[in-house]
Amino acid sequence: MAWRRWRRLSGLERRLLLQACLCLPLVALGLRGLGLRRLHVLVGRAAPGRARLAAGPASVTWAQAAARSVQAAARLGPRPATCLERSWVLWWFLRRAGIAGELVIGVRKCGDRLAAHAWVELDGVPLNDAPDVAQHFPPFPAPVTSTLAWSSPAVAEATAKTPAQAGGN
Repeated sequence: MAWRRWRRLSGLERRLLLQACLCLPLVALGLRGLGLRRLHVLVGRAAPGRARLAAGPASVTWAQAAARSVQAAARLGPRPATCLERSWVLWWFLRRAGIAGELVIGVRKCGDRLAAHAWVELDGVPLNDAPDVAQHFPPFPAPVTSTLAWSSPAVAEATAKTPAQAGGN
């Protein structure tokens, strides 16, 4: 059954699925070992692609294929990928393709706990989540990816410091 589905995929979808299968575990390790900001800086230095295209019909189609591939790869892995891992990989795929997607994180209160969720938007439309996700998880005012600097040594140094070292509370 799985073989039939694989054969129905286009060459692009197969390539994206294989890349996602490789990237998801690496991003999971990177997030756990480095944290979001340091992983962001490290990958930006190693692979400095730049989002440069507005969302035209071809880029939207490509972005949707990438989102489906990342979701499929997340189901194939040995453990479930988190929303942040899936979204970060999708966002990075878009960036490498020159498509200006945004990684968004929203938070809501559930009883006495906070719940967070991550997704990717293209021109304000969620690619890898329900269209109304922002109603359930109000996003931070600025997309996460616009608040993280890619190659700034100052950002890398600041993220490596503890709050006490950085002079914060």
